[in-house]
Amino acid sequence: MTRSLSTIASPPNAEREAAFDRAIAEIAAYGHLKAGWDSYAGSAACEQSVEFCRGLLSAVRQCIEVSVPLVRPISSGVYLEWRKGESKLYFEADESSVLFIQTTGEAVISSGDDDRFDVFAAATLVRAFHGAD
Repeated sequence: MTRSLSTIASPPNAEREAAFDRAIAEIAAYGHLKAGWDSYAGSAACEQSVEFCRGLLSAVRQCIEVSVPLVRPISSGVYLEWRKGESKLYFEADESSVLFIQTTGEAVISSGDDDRFDVFAAATLVRAFHGAD
């Protein structure tokens, strides 16, 4: 049975909500990093990657099963990582695409130019957290 995000939402927890707010703010700051921030040739996250990742966190934060991810800058983009049990899911968003990887080896998905990839990504993440032990 497939559940929608709204049917599995739980009342907000203040600490969890604050953690999501911090993660979303941190992602926004990646768009303002100076060239060479990583002591190599790293550039600031592009607007597309910042908006995708902020939108993804905003979409999944209503599902109590989904934790706040590890958030890190990558050159011209953002890296998000979730872990639950032995499962690891991560997204790398940069100026060219969004790459989603589930380390169980079950899925490797790239967005290309799909404008609705954020909806797919949120739904996939929620399903992964419901199905992982």
